[in-house]
Amino acid sequence: TTLRDMSRAANPNKPKKTQIEIEADVAAKKQEADRERIKRCIITLGDENKKVVSQIRGAVQLLQDDVELHGELMSTVLIDCAKCLPIKLGIYAAWCAKMAEKHPKWAANMVSCAMEELRARVQDGSVASTQLLLRFIVFLANTGVLGVVAVLDLLLQEKIVGRMIVNGVISVCQSMQLSRRGDFPVFMALASLPFLSPEAYRQGREKVDSLIAAACKHAANREAAWKSTLRIFKSKDSFDRLEELLRSVKQLSKQGWSLQVVLHVPGFQPSALGINGMPEIPLGIAAEDFQESCARFQVPLMSVSLLTSESSSGMALADRWVLEDYLLLVVEMFAQDIEECSKQILRIPVLHYDFEAITVEILFSQLLRLPTPVRLPLFYCRVLEACAEKQSTMRKLIQEAFQSLFCKLSDMDEDCIDVLAEAFACHLAGNGYQADWSIFVAEDANVQVLRFAQRALERLQRLSEHQNMMARLPQAMRIHAPPEPLPASGLQVVSKPQFGRLINLVRLKDSNAEKVLRYCKWLMHAEEAVGVQELKDEQEDEPHPKRQKIEIEEEFGERPSQPMGFEEVADLVVSVMLQQGHKTPTHMAKILDGHDQVLHKLKPSKEEDASSYEKAVARSVLEFWKAAGQRLEITFDSLIQRKVISPQVVAETALCHGSLKADAMPLWNVVGNAARKSLERSQAAHADLAIAKKLQKEDVLLQKCQAELECAIQANARLFLSIFTSLVNAYEDAERDAALRNILLCRIVSVGRKYLAEIRPLIKDAESRIPHVGRNPDIAAVFKLLNTL
Repeated sequence: TTLRDMSRAANPNKPKKTQIEIEADVAAKKQEADRERIKRCIITLGDENKKVVSQIRGAVQLLQDDVELHGELMSTVLIDCAKCLPIKLGIYAAWCAKMAEKHPKWAANMVSCAMEELRARVQDGSVASTQLLLRFIVFLANTGVLGVVAVLDLLLQEKIVGRMIVNGVISVCQSMQLSRRGDFPVFMALASLPFLSPEAYRQGREKVDSLIAAACKHAANREAAWKSTLRIFKSKDSFDRLEELLRSVKQLSKQGWSLQVVLHVPGFQPSALGINGMPEIPLGIAAEDFQESCARFQVPLMSVSLLTSESSSGMALADRWVLEDYLLLVVEMFAQDIEECSKQILRIPVLHYDFEAITVEILFSQLLRLPTPVRLPLFYCRVLEACAEKQSTMRKLIQEAFQSLFCKLSDMDEDCIDVLAEAFACHLAGNGYQADWSIFVAEDANVQVLRFAQRALERLQRLSEHQNMMARLPQAMRIHAPPEPLPASGLQVVSKPQFGRLINLVRLKDSNAEKVLRYCKWLMHAEEAVGVQELKDEQEDEPHPKRQKIEIEEEFGERPSQPMGFEEVADLVVSVMLQQGHKTPTHMAKILDGHDQVLHKLKPSKEEDASSYEKAVARSVLEFWKAAGQRLEITFDSLIQRKVISPQVVAETALCHGSLKADAMPLWNVVGNAARKSLERSQAAHADLAIAKKLQKEDVLLQKCQAELECAIQANARLFLSIFTSLVNAYEDAERDAALRNILLCRIVSVGRKYLAEIRPLIKDAESRIPHVGRNPDIAAVFKLLNTL
């Protein structure tokens, strides 16, 4: 009453609500409260590890009266939970079984909705959602909601329904051409089998054996040469997750299908036919539809053993596979929240003495995953630290995992070494520089270990101020630290008299780009462009060239006797801009904001001259920031973003510049950023064309979008052709340096596998399109191997 009176006092003209309106508001609020209660009840079901059966009964009693009014909401929330919470699928299936006893129609509708969602996820190739939905349906068979036979038919075989042939999950793959079938259907079907209960396995043993046989047939015809390009350790053969899964289910079939890490809620029994009234569950996807809509799925490799080994660990193959699968899915589903992700990892219901060690191994393996980690290295470092904060015994295991990797650096892939250096730098920054440095300061430390120490400290310098880093590092490690990141001094361009004049014109505040441009044209003797006519006396009919020359010389100084070339002027202008904006990236951005038009207008119109001009700009940047890699990368990124220079020119100049060694970290960062920028342009052009087609824009606009896309694709092709050509030439030049040659081969592999989707035609025709590949057997073998990916 008080609130109503206060509201009316504030707005006395507001009409009073009728009794019907008041009752409607109350009913709406109650309905919204009921919806939130239902969501909370379903989402939190099974969060407590104890008394799961009583929690299920309580949830049934709490929600059974809401089916009539909120049944659709309950189905939607349940299916969303099934797609996101891998550890609780058995609990949700058991709750559905209890609900189906009293509300079979709701259960039948929920199954139909789950199948519709599964079909959509299979068609768009969503790996995690497809895995979890299939797994949920398997658990529905374990609890008797669906028939075991129907579920295994969904996974396995094609069958005739009416006059139509309906594919199962694995038969979609079998009916595709061998060269295009991929591993997605087989992996999805096989990955559901470990979650069958022992009793469900006994009821459907023949079909399970048939599914395993079909997977074995697929594996026998499968090309797996690509695995060698994705190994963390070069000399160690690794099983991928499909091969390891096949080994696991074969072992399970011999052991009665018993797993320790899969939770089957007690009190539920499977049946051959399931509950009466449940709908048919055909996949309903033709092989052609799947082939057109689903991208080729690359099965990841199994995690490497750093702290445990298959012989010493007591965990069975299938249990370890399922544990790794749990962890990968949890990380994917909770990647946006580090704290919750770490909690979910530690909640995985596995009671084993190696659980923590295996968890650390899996997270490190994902950190080093090739061709690139799914998440940034910083993400995995933060997840490991968050787990260690909650489980203190994991901190020692993390340190041991780092040391284990340090001992294997000579056998590690180059990309993995780079990522590990970044992860170690993050680890040091987050732990007060506390680490076991013994391997780096040992007298017998090999070249690769010392090289890694330099790379790690280069990255650490980006996370900490140089003096602070040097003060906190142990004395023995300081010799590996990079020099302080400062701009180059003593550059030849600074001694030119025009440098001092131009540095007074290029200002951070009150910039005058037009005047700077006029001065540059003056130096190039381009009199028609410096505004000579504007300096004439408007009151006099005849020009006075002598007076004009005097006024211009008073403004710009004495002009050089010989005109300066556009490359020399570009070097001069860029060097002055860098000098004026070197303090911080913000200063540099302001300088470019005020003067980037100078760089654009100085660029020659001829394509060949324009390329030489851009290379002169890039060389000036490289010379100025050759001792400060991070500022070098930021400056190039800004110039590419403003279209002053192209990504291709940046990559070419970086790979050919003498001030950077072929093994330098900034060089590869610059090349990688250039490739990323070029690909972003083509992706943006793709998106623009798709939008124009969707909105049915005019033909002129469609042609413009198509032309921009073609131009971007050609730019990508030229860029990667230039990168590979530079690497091949460097390989030939390093004839006497076996170590450098090996690094360059690794870099070719790195670029090829990282950007394979965009440059597959170039990789396929490498011998005919990239100079000198055919006459270098080692390089030709690398490109041949990349074609297997």
